[in-house]
Amino acid sequence: MSKIKIKVGMSYVGAKGCVLADVEDGSITKTVFKILEAKSPNESLILGLSEILKSISNNCNAEIFVQTNFGFKFLQNRKKWCNRDAGDVLLSVIDSKNIKVDFVDCSSTKELESLKSRAKSILLKEVRLDNVRREENIPNANIEPKSLVEIFIRGSVDTSSDLRNGKFIALLSCKGD
Repeated sequence: MSKIKIKVGMSYVGAKGCVLADVEDGSITKTVFKILEAKSPNESLILGLSEILKSISNNCNAEIFVQTNFGFKFLQNRKKWCNRDAGDVLLSVIDSKNIKVDFVDCSSTKELESLKSRAKSILLKEVRLDNVRREENIPNANIEPKSLVEIFIRGSVDTSSDLRNGKFIALLSCKGD
């Protein structure tokens, strides 16, 4: 059985969570993140971890470094806890892929601070985009604008990165009141 290390950071805003993990499989390390709807930070962590475990090899030992051990002791004993539905999803993935898990509580260490920060950055971008997309944020169409603003944008994005980092510049031109 291969041994995989998974370092997990998580951020939660509103009803959305972002779970970001560095997955080390031998000499290969990849970064994976999942953004999902959840009722609580703990549920988002459990569901996000379930999705990340779906992307790793079957029949392996997974050492999972997490920022909290909120219920993993119960999971190791195959008991249920407060996030029962999400826990069942996680248990199902572990069983179906025949993964032996060992959870390491890293909440009191600085090791995962970078992952948590990156997860927060990704999530805040996503939440802001959702706010822009909502129709209730569009001003009343019956109101005549007082001025015309033209926006010219030029930039690029790194499509080879999961984080999609980029650089952009915007020029605004305003005519009117």
